[in-house]
Amino acid sequence: MRNTFKLKTFQYFLLIFAVLLIGGMVYAYFINEPATLVEGQSNFNNSTGSAGVSNLNAPVGMGGDTNDLYVADAGNNRVLVFNPIPSSSGANALWALGQTSFTSGTAGTLASTSLKSPKAVYGDGSHVFVADSGNNRVLMYAPVTAMGQAAGTVLGQTSFTLNTATVSASAMDDPEAVFADGVSRLYVADTLNNRVMVFTYPLTAQTGQAAISFLGQVSGTASAAASAANGLNQPRGVYADGTHLIVADSGNNRVLVYNLPVSTNQSAVAVIGQTGFGVGTANQGLAAAANNTMSGPRGVYEDGNGELFVADTNNNRVLVFGSVPVTNNASAVSVIGQLDMASTIANQNLGGAYLNTLDLPEGVWVNNSGAPPLWVSDTANSRALAYQSCGLDINDTYSLNAGTYSFCGVTIESAGTLILNGAVTLNVTAGNMLVNGTITGSGANCSLVINDTFSSGSFNLSGTGLIGLNAHGAAPVSSSAAAGSGPGAGLGGLSGFASFGGGGAGHGGAGGSGGATFVQNNGGPAYDAPGAPASYGSSGGSSGGAGVAAKGYGGYGGGYFKAAFPNGAFNVDGQLIVDGQSGLSGLSGVVGGGGGGSGGAIYVQANQITGSGLISAMGGNGGGGGPSGGDGGGGGGGGMVNLCSSISNVFTGGVSIQGGTGGASSVVAGNNGANGTFYDCSANEVSTPTPTLTPIPNSTP
Repeated sequence: MRNTFKLKTFQYFLLIFAVLLIGGMVYAYFINEPATLVEGQSNFNNSTGSAGVSNLNAPVGMGGDTNDLYVADAGNNRVLVFNPIPSSSGANALWALGQTSFTSGTAGTLASTSLKSPKAVYGDGSHVFVADSGNNRVLMYAPVTAMGQAAGTVLGQTSFTLNTATVSASAMDDPEAVFADGVSRLYVADTLNNRVMVFTYPLTAQTGQAAISFLGQVSGTASAAASAANGLNQPRGVYADGTHLIVADSGNNRVLVYNLPVSTNQSAVAVIGQTGFGVGTANQGLAAAANNTMSGPRGVYEDGNGELFVADTNNNRVLVFGSVPVTNNASAVSVIGQLDMASTIANQNLGGAYLNTLDLPEGVWVNNSGAPPLWVSDTANSRALAYQSCGLDINDTYSLNAGTYSFCGVTIESAGTLILNGAVTLNVTAGNMLVNGTITGSGANCSLVINDTFSSGSFNLSGTGLIGLNAHGAAPVSSSAAAGSGPGAGLGGLSGFASFGGGGAGHGGAGGSGGATFVQNNGGPAYDAPGAPASYGSSGGSSGGAGVAAKGYGGYGGGYFKAAFPNGAFNVDGQLIVDGQSGLSGLSGVVGGGGGGSGGAIYVQANQITGSGLISAMGGNGGGGGPSGGDGGGGGGGGMVNLCSSISNVFTGGVSIQGGTGGASSVVAGNNGANGTFYDCSANEVSTPTPTLTPIPNSTP
């Protein structure tokens, strides 16, 4: 499930750095994603409708082709043509259909050059189609090259000077959507006749061509509304993808999916927004909206990845479906314009328009050949918004090299794994971070720093999520009697004395010394700042007799995790682990065991810290002595945990900072590492909750 954020900022900057793609990653539209461009207004906070070269007044439908963006500017009785497609806010239109100047917005005398409250526009590169709703007709234009250009073909009327509303095989009553499939069919949502008309395409007559089939009715002269699988009630959106025809059945508060090709009175194969066919209540009659409900949906469109976008108009949002549903009552994966799937208030009740709000959005168009890809007509705010798809959604395996990356939101799906190749910083620029899957490291010196750079997001490690940077801190040195690495490195066993165990590394607590006939104080020291820990765990020392065959090497230190969500919640229901690795046992003769690596560090700054999961920075155990009497390695010291919350820390899960156990030996066992430290934001040490989940310590890197 994609995540959510709250944003009132006037400006939005997106920086996406180079990433190493292994697979399973997509740029995603995140819940409450901000728009990147606004057209029709001078900024994201204006919403007054007016005429002008760069102004809009209650725009409804949108469309485009490779080079052009078309906006059905209904309140100004025109269609604006932007060429090229805008790449910055406040762009000027190049031409207008329906008007002879940009300053005029009144409906002109009925003719091939006039428009009255146009509700939809579609371009296929060869023609431009406009649903001239107030004149009960659809006009077809050659590619637009002039102001006030005349249409060459009219559907729904027998003349360019007629606008009669009636029902027949060739007549229309308030058509509000039009779409051409580019192959052989043109589809028109004949709204007040409660049907979708299907025409052969290319068109064969200049005026009054009859449709060849009708969805929602039994014949070309019927017009009754119905909610059955073969019925429609004021359809206002239509789209075809070569496999399915998708219709926004606005009056039934649903979207219908039909198999192509279609024929008269054909039944839909799936319904979205309702539990089944035969019902049409807004939001399924529930007290609040949800990810499977709708209220007055209008525009529908699909992108090149198969995602379906629905302008859920009366809920003041756009719903995003991962694919075109083929079963009833499918759930959206994301929502644009609202903080969550239950909210429906216009402009999020903020008192005005913002870059992440909507007020009665009616049209959607996807630019599948360029950027920005998603456009939405935000009708009651008299503007058109563009969205860039700036989030990171991982559903397989994906790797980030050391560096800094910025995304508007990050989701690790339950089947996803994010691998960190070193020290990684994620700037979450406008959203939340949700971890349902796994984040882990590759090799040594791995860390994850997460910054909510807009100070408005939150973090959720769900019950299925695991952040496992255990054994991904400082690396041990693989040679006999060698000290580990890092500020709290455990010392090696005495050179020339194979049985002497290596010392455990220190961090939040000191490492335990390795066992020896003449005991050395070779455990590593404690280090780092308890109030703001910033270091990996250190590695343990190797025994005096360590070697490729004999083993006895020290263990890796734990990794480092830091998260800053100053105005949001940080929730851990899963497992957040930065444990040190156990030292390796001596495998031959009297070879001693290696020292355990120390636990890493976890530093969280959030408005509130919640959850019932596990937070662990345990030291690794010392390796056991060899079978003929080698000494045990020292246990690694526990790491550091600092949970700093502004208003409350109601985390009820377990915090594990225990030092590692000294390695066993038939001669001299290693000493235990000291426990680590657990602090609050005032750098005062607090008691350690008892873990309610079983830790996973001492893992291999």
